[in-house]
Amino acid sequence: MKAHPQRYLWGAADEDYAKFLHDKSGRGKVPAPGTESTPENKRYWMGMNHILHTSLASSRDTNALAIVFQREFNKVLEEIPTTRWTSTMVYSFLKKYMAESATRTLMGPRVTQLTPEFLELLWEFDRIAASLVWGLPKWMNRSAYKARDDFHAAVARYLYPAVNTFDWNGPDAAADWEPVFGSRANREVVRWMKEDGFAPQTIAGAISVLFAFG
Repeated sequence: MKAHPQRYLWGAADEDYAKFLHDKSGRGKVPAPGTESTPENKRYWMGMNHILHTSLASSRDTNALAIVFQREFNKVLEEIPTTRWTSTMVYSFLKKYMAESATRTLMGPRVTQLTPEFLELLWEFDRIAASLVWGLPKWMNRSAYKARDDFHAAVARYLYPAVNTFDWNGPDAAADWEPVFGSRANREVVRWMKEDGFAPQTIAGAISVLFAFG
């Protein structure tokens, strides 16, 4: 069984799922043979790929994110008591402290402020994501769909107000990092989907999946 991630991982609205389903032009700058007449604003695979490539692929972008991550990771480390020796499991440390720093780096601080259990929801989504790809009906995979919906809801809780209140023409609109959306990559995906008329639930689903896999 082959399933598009937009339907089962993103939980996209039907009309948005159809946009990707019917776009056969590919991800490249040049449309696939036979699809040359596809308008650029209807080339959804290419649009998403272009944004991620231009906002994540260059050394300038990765260096900017690395600086923010180091700053956020240092903040987390400063909160750990240093007055006595203690033992910790490396994997548990990574799942909590490094993941928290990565979340703040990519998405900004508000997502964890609004949902303190965000990391638990993230790792539960990570655990079940592969099972969603197969597109099993909800009645056969209820726990996985619940984990997805809970994680998407946490992202939506921070994303919806941000989309409506952010100054898209202000000085932060081109920043490498700002506290509302976090990374430029996150903000540019939201901007593109908003301008292309994607439904709020689709945008939240896309950001959830891109962050989790990233």
